[in-house]
Amino acid sequence: MPTTRSVPTLVVIALAACSNLTAQGLILPPPDLNPGDQYRVLFVTDSTRDATSTEVADYDAFVTADADAVPTLAALGTTWQAVVSTESIHALAHTAATPPFAGPVPVYRPDGARVADDSTGGRSHLWGTITGAPLSAPVRMTASGQDAGDAWVWTGSTGAGRADWPLGDTSRPNATIGRTLQTTNRWLRTTNLPQTRSLRLFGLSGILIVPLDSAESTRLGSPANPQAFLPGTISGPVIGQTWDPRIDHTSFLPGAVADFAIFSSAPTNQSLGSLGTLLCDLTGHVVLGTAGPGVPFGVSFPFDNAFVGATMCVQGGSLDASSVFLANALDVTIGTR
Repeated sequence: MPTTRSVPTLVVIALAACSNLTAQGLILPPPDLNPGDQYRVLFVTDSTRDATSTEVADYDAFVTADADAVPTLAALGTTWQAVVSTESIHALAHTAATPPFAGPVPVYRPDGARVADDSTGGRSHLWGTITGAPLSAPVRMTASGQDAGDAWVWTGSTGAGRADWPLGDTSRPNATIGRTLQTTNRWLRTTNLPQTRSLRLFGLSGILIVPLDSAESTRLGSPANPQAFLPGTISGPVIGQTWDPRIDHTSFLPGAVADFAIFSSAPTNQSLGSLGTLLCDLTGHVVLGTAGPGVPFGVSFPFDNAFVGATMCVQGGSLDASSVFLANALDVTIGTR
């Protein structure tokens, strides 16, 4: 189970639950990952086709249709690319994806088995099998969760993802194939066959993130403060988005001249008499934000998986011409959605 983390001190503040998808033997997100972790999915198509097209987009459309026919994969909402080389592009460059976060991006089959520890960069685990370690598992699982066994697959590539007898090459009749049971470079390059044959393709997803639902839990304290500090309406506390809680002055201090919010790494419960109950600990890392009466606070969270699952306490309050009054707190968990 993922561990609970306190909010990182690098959180940028600009003022103004995760379930595995299972179907037909598919297990996504992979069970060995935590919320916020990134990964990619690699499968072999259920369908077959020839290798005569010169356009890589045709092969992308083919693997995308295969993935979209499976609700579990379609629900991932990602793009799919064919692991092929044509005369105009190498498979390594074609399937490259810029990760939203730094670090390696592991690759999995649709059944949750890890294939490689990284898919990006030059000769990573996925592309380095010609000289490096073998794949952790053969790419034998189809989009629908079937075992393809020992199948031939169009790749047009070397084991390092470079063009080698590419698909659609008009200067020769054959194209390179790989095999699904191979874990060495032969998964991409075994031999070559006539381009008119009907074979499977490998499909690789874009970069995915293990999801975690954000949360905002209202806490009034004891003695109870007025429930006036409202959760965000446009967005919750989600990485890459701006959270917008606000103070409701319908019955809470209608004559307020300013609102404030206390951002703290830990909760507390300390009565301050007529001011109300302090609900966020002021001894740790604390940020104070201000806004006009009733104006939403704009809290921007970086698009960084280090923040996923982080928790913090946020308490609202207001000032009138003579004093300070505390409202409720929101106990927050930062998520991906």
